[in-house]
Amino acid sequence: MRQLGWLGLVLTAATMLAMHVTAGSRKRFRPAFIVAIAMGAMSAIHYFPLNAGGQGIPWQVYSDTRLADSAGQPRIVYFGADWCINCQALEKTTFTDRDLQQGLATMGFTPLKVDLTQIDDQRRGVFERYGGYAIPYVVLLDRNGRLVERFTGVVGAAQLKTQIQRLAQIRG
Repeated sequence: MRQLGWLGLVLTAATMLAMHVTAGSRKRFRPAFIVAIAMGAMSAIHYFPLNAGGQGIPWQVYSDTRLADSAGQPRIVYFGADWCINCQALEKTTFTDRDLQQGLATMGFTPLKVDLTQIDDQRRGVFERYGGYAIPYVVLLDRNGRLVERFTGVVGAAQLKTQIQRLAQIRG
């Protein structure tokens, strides 16, 4: 699989070189250039891990039962989908951050994931209950189940850690 990533990057570089060499006829190569850049970027994102050492957060599949079982603990609920490129970026960067993972474990967070790859009425209801309108979407719940923070889009590990620490201070 990594060979495909390298192939995409090589094709991108070759196209960029061709554009440079044929500077007078750039308009003729513009569609090929755009396609090559897109292929290279997609290959790099898909085939090269952005944080090679870390494993992701050990998500549990969201269910109302799991939510009830984790009563009295803070929770992080992640809404994502396999087809969502920003979700993949979040999973390969923020969620592999070792400090974030350690902070979640130390503060007793229960990590729950709602997979929206195939949306049904139950998943849509959970998403809407927490105020979601786009993915990736991450919510932090306090130990009483109240929503205290929400993030839409790709959120950095530092920002998420800050909010987790703030939540830990609130709970005393």
